[in-house]
Amino acid sequence: MKLSDYRERYLASLRARLGLAPARRSPRVCPSSIGRSRNQTHARRSYYLMDRHLRPCGCEPLLAKVPPAPTTRAILTGTFAEGLEGKSKFIANWTPVLLAFLVVACIPEKAPVTQPFAFNHAIHLKKEIPCTDCHSGAETKPHAGLPSLSQCLLCHMRPQQDPPSEREQQVRKMAADGVKLKWIQVNQNPGHVYFSHRMHVTVAKMRCEQCHPGVKEWTAPPERMNPKLNDMDTCMDCHRKTGASNQCRVCHK
Repeated sequence: MKLSDYRERYLASLRARLGLAPARRSPRVCPSSIGRSRNQTHARRSYYLMDRHLRPCGCEPLLAKVPPAPTTRAILTGTFAEGLEGKSKFIANWTPVLLAFLVVACIPEKAPVTQPFAFNHAIHLKKEIPCTDCHSGAETKPHAGLPSLSQCLLCHMRPQQDPPSEREQQVRKMAADGVKLKWIQVNQNPGHVYFSHRMHVTVAKMRCEQCHPGVKEWTAPPERMNPKLNDMDTCMDCHRKTGASNQCRVCHK
């Protein structure tokens, strides 16, 4: 009996013991013979066992079933803790919480920005000036827009009070010097989130202070981002209360 026959019998009994299906033959050459001479390759020519656990074809065989490694999804959700007991299971189930804490802790808080002009929202809203006079795109466009000096001069070309305030004089001086207001937008949605001011202001008839609380008391433009404006739960709660759709495609386009 040839050596290959003994090997086949041994492998067949091994597969039966492990409960694996019978091996299928393949005419390909074992990877361990790559780079050898023709005679060596011929001597090592064998068949592959079409199984990921056993490959005794000249390569080193794995003679035991190895459980698959947990996937990233399993690690993040903690489902790979099934079968563990005691402290190991406790640690595994708390893995997503620990990862979330580390991610948040590593994100540095953005420093407050410096706006080019201390625009006083409180004074303008007390005079019942509509928000759309300065944010002209709020009713017709997705973006509300930020005011330019030319918009300010529509009202402040002449002093609005006697004696003129320093802020008014600063507006006219900036316009005379040809300075452009470069506002820094602190509240920005991620690229996968779509928000339309027109849909909320014109269609839904919402007031500005519903999304921008405290705007009537602002004495200067915001210098930090309002985290609630980027909070998905806040938006979905409002949609539920008002009867608006919470389907993914409404906000994620």
